[in-house]
Amino acid sequence: MVRWPKGLLDMFELTQEFLQRLQTGVIAPVYLFLANADVRFYWAYLAAVPVILLIMKLRGGAAAETVAKVFAKETWLSDSARIDVWLFVLNLLLQFTLLAGMFLNVAAVASATALLLKGAGLPHLLSYFGWGAMAGLTVAAFIAADFGKFIVHYWAHRIPALWEFHKVHHAAEVLNPFTAERFHPVEQIFDSLVIGLLLGVTNGVFIALAGPGLDPFQIAGANVLWVVANIAGGPLRHMPAWFSYGPKVEAWILSPAQHQIHHSEDERHFDKNLGSTLALWDRLFGTLYVTRGVENIRYGLGAESAEFRTVAANYWRPIAAVATLLARRPAANRATA
Repeated sequence: MVRWPKGLLDMFELTQEFLQRLQTGVIAPVYLFLANADVRFYWAYLAAVPVILLIMKLRGGAAAETVAKVFAKETWLSDSARIDVWLFVLNLLLQFTLLAGMFLNVAAVASATALLLKGAGLPHLLSYFGWGAMAGLTVAAFIAADFGKFIVHYWAHRIPALWEFHKVHHAAEVLNPFTAERFHPVEQIFDSLVIGLLLGVTNGVFIALAGPGLDPFQIAGANVLWVVANIAGGPLRHMPAWFSYGPKVEAWILSPAQHQIHHSEDERHFDKNLGSTLALWDRLFGTLYVTRGVENIRYGLGAESAEFRTVAANYWRPIAAVATLLARRPAANRATA
């Protein structure tokens, strides 16, 4: 029997684990499309898009004229769209390999929160068999996640270092469903920490109140309210068709058209409509922009978009920019000392 050196055996096991994770990353896009309703390109959401576009076309008007942009060659085959796809695939591979374990585990946070509250003597006040408790958790978890998505987005536009990473998303010069996942891995990790913490604590509170058997109402593993929001045009947030809910609804629920405004390079639209689904947070923070008609939008960062036209630049440019910011700060402190 051959006895392998322990160091060599450990290396073999690490390599095997890495290859297994790599294989998982490769098949992840298919899994996400078919089975994970937490992502905006889930098959049911995409299936609703042709129906919405047909209704828009039948209604006519200025919005109907934008439907053709969805099928334009540039939307799917431009250099910007190509980078969207590459970043989407490479980020998934990184999440399952080199960055595995760096994303916050919501279930672990929920469990820790529940244990802490039970240890503090919080009694069971709800029954996990009751619809009221399930409905309460469904709504509370949706609101917590929605606020988490807003606040990390708000910080990304307000904090210079975070903005450098968030530029990767805004550098897209055309919009398509893959743009929804066009983010720098550093931003993805940061977002998971904040959103995961809020969502985990919310789940933990309800588990402590009702017991570990409590679950929210879900479809394909996603909160049913998130599913409804995406069936109502979620993928169109990152498509060029102008799908508006109208001013009265947009004052409370963000439409795909409002998110297109967010991607505009026009200064009037900067830092507007930072929310994911609810317009409440934008109303409270003064960042809400309600549409009053179809607007002709150019997407991207203006001239700066040219600096993000390679896959490598989207990964390395933000890191270099943040390094420059950090280097300037000590110099500024010395100048004022």
